[in-house]
Amino acid sequence: MKNFFRLTPKVNLKKKTLSIIGAASIFVCLLSGIFYWFQYMPMQIRRNCVEQAKADALKSDKNSSDNSLVDKYYPQATLSPDEILSQNKVKINNNYRECLVTNGLKAESLFVNLAD
Repeated sequence: MKNFFRLTPKVNLKKKTLSIIGAASIFVCLLSGIFYWFQYMPMQIRRNCVEQAKADALKSDKNSSDNSLVDKYYPQATLSPDEILSQNKVKINNNYRECLVTNGLKAESLFVNLAD
């Protein structure tokens, strides 16, 4: 009978330790899920939308100027990609906002600053 009472506190200590470890692991998993859902996933969507908006602007400008007389007679007048992007900021902004809405995010404001 004496040995039975001695083992009981050790068993309770192990159960408490396991419950604390279990609660801590659930808490860490919960925080990880919250971080993924509210920070990492929207950041990836925004990054992809910036790239897509820039690519769409460059592609549409290239398609519109392929048959242009300006390119034919004035080859020095062709713009670099940076100049194209700076001239098409409104189009890029609209494409970016449309991409955000398509992917389930709310566009922050009318003109969103695009990261270079």
